[in-house]
Amino acid sequence: MKEAGVLRRVFTIHDRLIPHESKGWLAWAALGSFLIAMMDMVGVAMTLPLMLVATSAPGSERVFSALQAIGLRSTGTMIVALAVAVGAVFILKSVIALAVRWWQLGRQNRLEGLAAVGLLELYSASPYDVHRARDNADVQRQINFSLGQVFNGVLGGYLTLSVDGLTIVLTVVVLSVVSPVGMLTAAIVFGSCIVGVQLFTRDRARRTGIQLSDQNLVAWSSLLPLIEGFREVRLTGSRGAFLTRYREARMESARAGRNLAVITELPKYALEISLILGIGSIAAVVTAFGNPAQTVAVLGVFAAAAGRITPTLNRLAFTFVQIKSASVSVDVLEQALQTLPTQDAITHATPTDDGSGMSGDITLENVGYRYPDSEEWQVRNISFTVPYGSSVAIAGSSGAGKSTLLDLVLGLFTPREGVISANGANIHSAQDEWMRSIGVVSQDVYLLNNTVARNVTFGVPDEEVDIERLHRAISDAQLNDLIDELPQGIDTQIGERGVRVSGGQKQRLGIARALYRQPKVLILDEATSALDNKTEHQITKTIEALSGALTIIIVAHRLSTIRNVDNVIYMSSGSIAAQGTFEEVTAANAEFAELVELGRLT
Repeated sequence: MKEAGVLRRVFTIHDRLIPHESKGWLAWAALGSFLIAMMDMVGVAMTLPLMLVATSAPGSERVFSALQAIGLRSTGTMIVALAVAVGAVFILKSVIALAVRWWQLGRQNRLEGLAAVGLLELYSASPYDVHRARDNADVQRQINFSLGQVFNGVLGGYLTLSVDGLTIVLTVVVLSVVSPVGMLTAAIVFGSCIVGVQLFTRDRARRTGIQLSDQNLVAWSSLLPLIEGFREVRLTGSRGAFLTRYREARMESARAGRNLAVITELPKYALEISLILGIGSIAAVVTAFGNPAQTVAVLGVFAAAAGRITPTLNRLAFTFVQIKSASVSVDVLEQALQTLPTQDAITHATPTDDGSGMSGDITLENVGYRYPDSEEWQVRNISFTVPYGSSVAIAGSSGAGKSTLLDLVLGLFTPREGVISANGANIHSAQDEWMRSIGVVSQDVYLLNNTVARNVTFGVPDEEVDIERLHRAISDAQLNDLIDELPQGIDTQIGERGVRVSGGQKQRLGIARALYRQPKVLILDEATSALDNKTEHQITKTIEALSGALTIIIVAHRLSTIRNVDNVIYMSSGSIAAQGTFEEVTAANAEFAELVELGRLT
């Protein structure tokens, strides 16, 4: 991989994630780099007259004359004045360099933060069927590790190279004027050192970068189950296995980090050795081929330059290693972006209903769907209509296609065949409008570690919350008794994933959240399957009380929740096996009748 190509790829990632963020600041960064390099060059150049005056070497006459012209008379005064001037230049350069670095780091960190938001935005806007196949640990790695490597490691590295590269070039110009043969000798000694170190570290740095990136992924893969699946991990006794994997990943990362630190510090020690060899070689060459009377002065300039340039060369070598290591994350992000939508494809549905949602009958015409990486159809030839204000249940055994059909109706999947419409309009052609029309209650309601109010309004900014609507949704979901029992009412914290409320109360919170949106269609996805019979009955009564006010679509295994719906659609092997009222489907389909019998509903 060519180094120049890495920077181009970083800019491509920049434009994908933060297309509206200008790159014009890079011109100012280049100007700052040039100014810093110029100050360094001036400081080194001013060392020559200082050394000439101090040694009274040939050529010092012009310096004496110039200094006498501005009122300096004694040699001592001249040396002090020149030393102060050189020191002032280097101090000013350091102040400017610090200010530029502070500003530059601010820009880099801002870009990293904005890029993280942009990447998360692309992930959240991805098609649902693509999202289902994602590895959460990989997403965590990209957002929390790879972006920092790209914007601070690679982009920041190239900005550092611009400063250090210019400093070296301008210093070389000054030293070439002072002593061409001395400069040639320095170039051979230091150049050989840098090239040798780069050849030694280049591939090792990239391999170490791959190790760090891979172990970061393994660590996240082991960490997430311990946090998000705490209950299952504890009950299955698998805590030790996940801890072992996490420990091994962190230890591998520690070893890789140590190796990378040694690789990045190696140039420092190599340059320290080359500095000693270089000064000796320069002294020998200047003495042999230069003006012997100027040897001390020339060596003084080279020594001063070496003192300034050696840290720069160290940083330069370190930066090359850093870029090579961090470039691994460029590969990671490029691969991820290939699976993500473009910014232009992103739309933003509002979390509350503004009255513009789609209403009317919901119609499915010859709908079929299969996953992008599969030839097998999950559902096919599905056709039915749900009249507005009616209730319909989708039933069937596991693997019958119920969940896939529901995801199609929700607009999460786009049919490979056929059309789904609401009041005659294709829901996938007006997806934001359709999303504003529906309220969904899932089997496992996702609850925030926040208050009851914020869990019901879910994502609506506090200043936009309609308190009257909030209380009405709580009342319609029959949550008033719970609110009365809570110490702070709707402002009570319910804990991570709602640990302070029961399963039935979680489902009611889900219903209240759906109702707060004032949906035209209420969709319940196995919303009572995990509840006890009493709680299920209470939830069912809550749902039935809403019947007629809006369209209700229920997906259920337990047939007790769907007996009173207007229409039942019974799925089998991805197709509709029977549909009609509960009694009609029972009479028409032996498989459904058997399920009814098993449930002791007849």
